[in-house]
Amino acid sequence: MSGELKALQWNIGGGRILGEGQDPGRMSSYSRDGIEQIIDVIGNEEPDIVTLQETHPPIPGGIAKVLGYEHSVNHEVSSSHIDKTQRLGHGLVTNFPIMHDQLDVLTYPTLPEGTDTTPHDKGISTYKLRLENGEKLTCQNLHLFPFGYYGIGRQDSPEIETILREVEVIAGFHSGKRILQGDFNLDTRSLRSLLPGLFEVGLEEVEQEEETTPTDKRIDHVLFAGITVVRSFVVKNVLTDHYPLVTTFAT
Repeated sequence: MSGELKALQWNIGGGRILGEGQDPGRMSSYSRDGIEQIIDVIGNEEPDIVTLQETHPPIPGGIAKVLGYEHSVNHEVSSSHIDKTQRLGHGLVTNFPIMHDQLDVLTYPTLPEGTDTTPHDKGISTYKLRLENGEKLTCQNLHLFPFGYYGIGRQDSPEIETILREVEVIAGFHSGKRILQGDFNLDTRSLRSLLPGLFEVGLEEVEQEEETTPTDKRIDHVLFAGITVVRSFVVKNVLTDHYPLVTTFAT
């Protein structure tokens, strides 16, 4: 039995959107509450699976309630730089039953001497879903460190290499039908040279031709196995600091 499955990937930046007349390249410019706009976009696309990064705990459940999704989960990962009263995390919203979910926190990077910023913890959330036809799907939700922001600029540096190999181990462990999507913070069309271990175990990718941020970076990515891509596109008429990616798969 086969059918189509639509997945939406989005770093929603705590649900904040760009302030009127503000510079989209500055983090502080995203200061307005944009949850209603985010819900509208998800509602218009009607995805079967929504993976979110930089959530605050109430957000995934709130989206599910408004749009009528049956299941949601939020994994708290670190303190929030967006709202000091909240915790940043990964969220999943779906109509598929969630049979298991877990969070793996990634190794904290060693920063160059004199770095005056402290990175927040990052990680990979893994969800085991049961599709309508009874088949199982592993969905993984990744948020990776913005290495350049912390002064770690070379992608072959030991700090980056250690964490990329860790991603390969965590994401490459699973088999069968699977989707891995998230904010990789790696500005590239293809992840093949940076995460070769994922391709060695059978994952394929949506080569990211379109920019996924208002600052013209391609840092959000989608990988998959055991299913095929029907179409994929970026929704750009949004005011968050990342654009949502929408991918339809044949299962």
